[in-house]
Amino acid sequence: MAPCPIPAFQGVYSFPMHLLRKPLLLALAIGMTACEQTQLGRNLLPSRPLSYSRNYARPEAKLPRRVAMLPLEFDQVVGETLRDIDEIFLMELGKKLRFEVVAITRPELAKIIRREHLSSTEPTPPELLTYLRSHYNADGVLFTEISSYRPYRPLTIGVRSKLVELQNMEILWSAETVMDAGNIDVSRAARLYAADQATNPNERSNESAHAAEMVLQSPRRFAGFTAYHLYGAIPKPTPVGLKVSETPPTGK
Repeated sequence: MAPCPIPAFQGVYSFPMHLLRKPLLLALAIGMTACEQTQLGRNLLPSRPLSYSRNYARPEAKLPRRVAMLPLEFDQVVGETLRDIDEIFLMELGKKLRFEVVAITRPELAKIIRREHLSSTEPTPPELLTYLRSHYNADGVLFTEISSYRPYRPLTIGVRSKLVELQNMEILWSAETVMDAGNIDVSRAARLYAADQATNPNERSNESAHAAEMVLQSPRRFAGFTAYHLYGAIPKPTPVGLKVSETPPTGK
């Protein structure tokens, strides 16, 4: 955070300086206090992921190499809003770099199963599994659905997701949560997420402050925050390193 600027006083030398001393010191103290409170407020924002009502990860499961992401199952809205939410969740998933992602569009899915979305709780049609393997060489599929949605303040999005391995149709990861902007922990985490999205280093402070407020007012931005935390719960792939010897060498 850039230091708070101290205003320069010019053209007042004819005025007795001792009369300006106390007001000047008071103004500086107030300005410094405001800066400290702003910095302190940001430091108090939670940095750990928010908790989930349900979060499962199969122990020692190897993540798929390529995952087909299905369109979101969401029947409360249609048209442009629905396409926006699809794009937002796809973008946030791609940022996590957990695996290679291929997006299945709604028209494409409709050609396969005659429907534009599929719930994670429904049986997966065999023709869809065959298509994902043959056309995309996918070894995993990701289901995501919006369970609740309130596009006015306080914004609320309920969401659940499931990652399935295609060969044996085993669940590798699943999570479910409700992000309510009226919850103080959620609102703080949303502001921190928005501030971190600021891209212009020269205007970082102003841009961050504006984004931090907009994320709690814009359904689109709040959806991005929700997707960011949802997919952040997917376990990170185990890094490939050197094999460690089980018995350490003995020294001489």
